[in-house]
Amino acid sequence: FFQHLYTKIRRKMMLSRFAGAIGRSSAWTNVSRNVVRANSRFVDESLLDKAVESQKSNELYFRNVDLDQVDFTTEDGYIRIVYKGETMPSLLHMSPFCITGVSYFQPNGDFGITQKFGATTFKVDDPTKTSLQISLSDRDPLTGESGSEEARDYGDWLFTFNDKLANYVADNLSDFPDLNNKFSFLKNASHEVLLEGIANAIPKPAKEWVSGKEGESPLMFINLKQHLYSKRRDMEKEPVIFTEFDETVSSTHYRNNVNLYDASGNRVPVDEAKVGNGDLVSCVLTLQPIIYSIGGNAGITVRRRMRNVTLLHKSERVNASSGPSSPLGNLTE
Repeated sequence: FFQHLYTKIRRKMMLSRFAGAIGRSSAWTNVSRNVVRANSRFVDESLLDKAVESQKSNELYFRNVDLDQVDFTTEDGYIRIVYKGETMPSLLHMSPFCITGVSYFQPNGDFGITQKFGATTFKVDDPTKTSLQISLSDRDPLTGESGSEEARDYGDWLFTFNDKLANYVADNLSDFPDLNNKFSFLKNASHEVLLEGIANAIPKPAKEWVSGKEGESPLMFINLKQHLYSKRRDMEKEPVIFTEFDETVSSTHYRNNVNLYDASGNRVPVDEAKVGNGDLVSCVLTLQPIIYSIGGNAGITVRRRMRNVTLLHKSERVNASSGPSSPLGNLTE
């Protein structure tokens, strides 16, 4: 009971601790770029209800993946997940339907798009360095207000996975020499302090963005980002070409394709597959614990990788800089 209470308190502290910094990172500073309309005027409520009921009966839905039955083991220096007695490299699950924040899920990923990280702006101009990005928020799909219970519970579920991983590493730190050396300064500390140090070293799965406007609740975001291309290892096997963009890197790289499905269950052609800010999506993704040591810098992370995405609704956007427009549209055209 006390460990569970400690975990909940620490999770709240972590969210509040990072809230001030979140607004300065690239995935969240651009939230106000567009006015996102996400309410019952645009989202088909009956379709959403049907989608939610379908998820509840799906074994991959996060609420049906019992983290009490998740454990870990170590094989050849790698952390593996043990779920219901079966050892696996990663845990497959499904997110709830969430309104997206700023996302770059499109045929060319984030190639050529100017992005902000803190006070710095950058643009990916190397096709092999491009990424697919989807940011899941806790905006209510019908009202657009923050605080969706399903999204918040999903964030807690991800934090619980991190907590279990941190506990395992803390209990078996000697199995990971580089990590053991990194946390050697805590060798005489209590187990709780060691656990806190390891837990804080694992990147947080959910973060909050605070607008600064009086009376406006903070928004939670779960940022999913992965490389669009991977380097070819088997040069004799020709990569599958999905788009003309793939052709430009096909001699050295192949596309890590993530299928996008529409509300009818049909796969959207790759050159038409787009998810942007304010869309309503659910992702099937994996959680994979990673212990790494790069140039003497050891660390631990949880790699989140999208396997497929279901798009339930495309949002209508009104550019914030354009102001209101007539309901009759442009009558001069």
